Amino acid sequence: MKKQLKNNKFKHGVASLGLIVVFIAVVVVINVFVNILMTKFPLEIDLTSNKIFNITKETKDYITNLENDVYIDVLATEQSYSVASEYYAQAGKVIRQYEQNSSKIKVKFIDIIENPQLAEKYSDLDVQYGDIVVSSNDKKQKVTAYDLFNVQQTQAGEEVSSSKAEQALTSAILNVINENPKKVLVLSGDNTMDASHIIDILSRNSYHVGEINFLTEEIPQETDIIFIPAPTVDYTKDQIQKLDKYLDNNGEKGKNVIFISGETKKETPNLDKFLKEWGISIETGGIVETDKSLIYLSPFISIQDVFQQDLLKYDSETPIIIANAKAINVLFDFAGDREVVSLLKSKPSSALRPADAGENWKPKDADLKAFSTAVLSKIKSGDKYSNLVVISSVGFITEEFITSTSFGNGEYFINLFDSLSDKEEGIKIVPKELGGVSLMLSEQESLTLTIIFLLIVPIFIIFMGIFVWIRRRNM
Repeated sequence: MKKQLKNNKFKHGVASLGLIVVFIAVVVVINVFVNILMTKFPLEIDLTSNKIFNITKETKDYITNLENDVYIDVLATEQSYSVASEYYAQAGKVIRQYEQNSSKIKVKFIDIIENPQLAEKYSDLDVQYGDIVVSSNDKKQKVTAYDLFNVQQTQAGEEVSSSKAEQALTSAILNVINENPKKVLVLSGDNTMDASHIIDILSRNSYHVGEINFLTEEIPQETDIIFIPAPTVDYTKDQIQKLDKYLDNNGEKGKNVIFISGETKKETPNLDKFLKEWGISIETGGIVETDKSLIYLSPFISIQDVFQQDLLKYDSETPIIIANAKAINVLFDFAGDREVVSLLKSKPSSALRPADAGENWKPKDADLKAFSTAVLSKIKSGDKYSNLVVISSVGFITEEFITSTSFGNGEYFINLFDSLSDKEEGIKIVPKELGGVSLMLSEQESLTLTIIFLLIVPIFIIFMGIFVWIRRRNM
């Protein structure tokens, strides 16, 4: 009897030990499976205020519906991105998001030093370590490591101000997929503002952007939008005729001009006459906001009201801001085939400060009203319109405002181009500030915690259970 009891205990112990071994094996398999999932699927939660480790819903929606395969080759190790700096770690997380959100996108981190044949494969792109090559079918585009960030000069040297990793990658995908990008022409040569940051943003939103010296060159008729960035000298009559000819388009219309005024009004009689024919004039004084809750740093920098949202397909609640805005007068609502509407206005608590006002000038209650700061004038022929948009100050498109996630200027500006040109994709990608505290982990930290919590801790608990079970059986 005692011998049989001993045999039963032994068999029961072996069976229990077998269950424990099976359990341990299951834990190990789960650990391996979780590591695979962490590479392929977004298992991490981004708790930063502006979601700097995630791509936007617009990008996700777009890449989910891709019809062609897209390949993203990062010419570096993933580890090098994780440890190089917090900025590259953020870029590495963003890159992985593309593969995790689309079955059509394949991401590879390949060390170009250990695989020199890649340099030969992409010899036409002159690639370097850390560059990214986005390709689809026979088209490819290089994104340099420098393209992933906005860098500003400070007293301490160069400093990363915002991330444009998503902007750069989504733009590259759009460019290799899009066979017929919309064409934007920037008119320079008349002491215009430096529009390099605008050209960069438009290019990264899949526009084909070119520049001409408007004083000496003709406007290509295939241009979809002309952008005039704050000329400080008047146009000649010949230049005005070029604009008229372009907008008329042999009577077919369908062309667009976006004109940004300088922060101070110059004597430009020919330009003034051209704008007047389109029902627009610009005041010389500056708009001052009297409500302190509506200003940013200065009464001359204020939040605007948005109109014609349906026309521009713009529904964001993020505030739009303009610095040193001038008032735009709408000279008529309708005249023949022309129609003029306001797109942006200052708040009703604003006033117009005369250009010759003294230091003691103060607005009176009677001076307070809403002033137009962006206006659209359009002329119709058949079912097509030619459009002229006038924005009252380059203070609308400063790099600070147009790249900040705190303001809607960047999204609105791209939306304006998309709406005027009937751009189908309509994806608007602007840089993300890298502010806030990151709760994301590096690859090594993630692996360490995974091993601790999914392997070491469970095994410790199992052995403690075995120890307790044996003690209890022998009591």
